[in-house]
This record gives sequence, structure tokens and C-alpha cells, in this order.
Amino acid sequence: MIIQDAKYLATSEIYGYDRATSDLYEHSAAARGHAVLPSRLLDGGRCSFAVDGYRMQYVFDPDRRQRRIMIDIDGSAAGPALRGELELDAGPRPHPTCRHRGRILPLDPGRIDGAGRRTTHGPDLHTDHVRSPGR
Repeated sequence: MIIQDAKYLATSEIYGYDRATSDLYEHSAAARGHAVLPSRLLDGGRCSFAVDGYRMQYVFDPDRRQRRIMIDIDGSAAGPALRGELELDAGPRPHPTCRHRGRILPLDPGRIDGAGRRTTHGPDLHTDHVRSPGR
């Protein structure tokens, strides 16, 4: 799910997946550049996009360390209606890790994907900063 504003054109997209039917669908909308995109979202603020039948808003609350995403999209030929609210915890966490070839690596998008299935640096992945499991 995204909200973009290129000054002259604002767009938003969200993808949905129905597990029961395995259907994948996309809702999208465009309008003259009017999405509300503050310059410093993470310090608190709102980001919103709204046209008839399509509303999405992100709310960033630094005091409560949470992010809230509100979605209200009418059904259409593109897919069923989508309504809901997601609340994401943005509190401090230890650096995430994953297992890769028997080692524990810090998650770094430049090195491995989130599931630890491949490297993007080829076979010479540097592991001098990696600790073995159980150590």
C-alpha cells in the first residue's frame, strides 16, 4: 500500500489477497496532486489520500511509538471492498536477525532477503561480523 504525490499527480495503490480463493487484486486511484504528505512523517504527522470511494491514511505518533494505517475502499470491478485499520508498533527493538547457511546474520537488505534465502553479494558474503548459533 502506497501513497505518492508528484506535485501534479497523486496516486495510491493497495494489493489484497484472498486466501480462500487465491485471488490477488489491486485497488488504485489517481487525482490531481493533492495527497497530504508532510515533510517529516516519522516525527509525527499524517499522510492521506482521498477520492470518492477510496481513502487511505497513515498516522505517525512518536509519543506512543506507533503507526496507524486506515483503509476505506469501496468494492469495484478490480476487487471487493477493503476496510480496516492496522496498528504497527514502532518501539525500539533489537536489530533483527535471520539464519543463513547455519549462521545468524543481521537483516540487511543489501545482503540477504528477509527469509535468508539468497545473498546479493555472491558467494563471497562476508561473515566476519556473524556469530554461530548458540554462542
